[in-house]
Order: sequence, then structure tokens, then C-alpha cells
Amino acid sequence: EFGENKTERSKRIAFYESKGAIVIPGIKYAQPAMAEGKIATEMKLMILPADPMPSKEEIRSLIIQLYKELYGKAEKDDLLQDLLSQFNS
Repeated sequence: EFGENKTERSKRIAFYESKGAIVIPGIKYAQPAMAEGKIATEMKLMILPADPMPSKEEIRSLIIQLYKELYGKAEKDDLLQDLLSQFNS
């Protein structure tokens, strides 16, 4: 679905699903470029445990936390703001 390594990605998703994780439905997610000259990578966001499913506000907060703490991005980051726009309804 995303990128050229579809088989590898499908296997990775199946592995996490076998451990009880699920793809969070209806959520657009992308990992920011991890090196100079690279592009963002569209991904499926998964969660474990999957019960209960987090609210949209909790998912929004999780995405902000990932961008700030894992990727070192500011909340004003363009890609982050694009992802957060899906919660503006």
C-alpha cells in the first residue's frame, strides 16, 4: 500500500497483529524524513493493547508526543500540522 516494500510491511503488520495490536482505522500518519534529502514515510499507526480503542483526542495527543519526543519536532512542524488537521472536525 505504501512504498515499494509491500511484502515486508505486510509481514511486519501481520506480526504485530498476531501479538494483539491493531491498525488504528481512519487515521492518516507519516514518519518525518529521518535524514537530510529524504522524504516523509506514510505509515499505518498501530496500537497495543487495542481494547479499549483510544479516543480521537488521545490519538491526536499520541501523535504530538511521538513527533516531539521521538522525532524531536516542534508542534508547529508542517507535517505534524498536516496530520493534526484530520482531527479538526
